Amino acid sequence: MARTSALNAGLSAIALALCLAVTLDVRAAEPVDADGDGWPVGEDCDDAEDDVFPGAFDQWYDGIDADCDGADDYDRDTDGWQVPQDCADLDPHIFPGAEELQDHVDQDCDGYTDPHYAVAPHGGAACTTVPAAPTFSLLPLLWMVRRRWSR
Repeated sequence: MARTSALNAGLSAIALALCLAVTLDVRAAEPVDADGDGWPVGEDCDDAEDDVFPGAFDQWYDGIDADCDGADDYDRDTDGWQVPQDCADLDPHIFPGAEELQDHVDQDCDGYTDPHYAVAPHGGAACTTVPAAPTFSLLPLLWMVRRRWSR
């Protein structure tokens, strides 16, 4: 009986030692999160910045891949053309070399719409022609003012 107790105590000690070793290995293998944003090294594309992690808000055109998606920060419409060459970076159908359609929109970013009307300078906004300001005559108003003063 004493021998059985000694054997059980020995097995318990071995089991405890193995359990501690496994626990230490698991804790040593836990990923490190240097910037404290909740994303460990290997998943966080910049573990030195706490506002850069998968799913974070990514401000376009700042050169920082804040959401870790690997997308080009200067090609929002993913048409292969970066700003400023892409005159409409929200439309993947408008880029340098695109086929020009007869719709008064500058698809190929050459500064002209289909019948070669000049368009406003591209600033990343839609490349359409600028409409002329409405015209009206001030003559009736001037006539009413003159008539009122002559009384």
